[in-house]
Amino acid sequence: MPIQYMTQPMIEWLLKYRVVSGEPAGETARVWNAILAMEFPIADLYTTGFDVRATQGTLVLYVAKAVSTQSGGQCEFLIIECLAPTVEAQDPGWEPGLSQLNSLLGRAASRDKKRKFGAIAAGWVVKFFEWDREAECVVNLEPHDGVLFIDFECQSVTNWLQHFRDNHDTPAGRSL
Repeated sequence: MPIQYMTQPMIEWLLKYRVVSGEPAGETARVWNAILAMEFPIADLYTTGFDVRATQGTLVLYVAKAVSTQSGGQCEFLIIECLAPTVEAQDPGWEPGLSQLNSLLGRAASRDKKRKFGAIAAGWVVKFFEWDREAECVVNLEPHDGVLFIDFECQSVTNWLQHFRDNHDTPAGRSL
């Protein structure tokens, strides 16, 4: 069983001191880059990168798996849009984030027939999505608005990341 990310002192430190209201989206991306490196190890041919095409003051991370070490092919399957941390009661900008995530996942889905997943992360909170090919839009994977707190809902977040790792190679369909 993989180590849960909240057992790592550096992630705890980042959440306590860097992912605070007023800090840029880059601080949210730092935390997610560390979490993704744990959940999608390079030894298993996974890489995490930044999508420089993102707009609206966000940073976008993507996880890809090498599908051919000979030709350089890769399959991009998880896109995380990172927003700046906000105070808990404030709306971090889910709607503009959702619009951009729709565009990014739609573009990724057009490259192959594999399942595509996404997330919008704003400081301590995250929402997870899957691309629905029939509806041509993202669908929230959690009930009741789908907001998870990455600190005290670490197990749920980890479960979703493991689900993405275990299912990204399956053909896309209506599996929601």
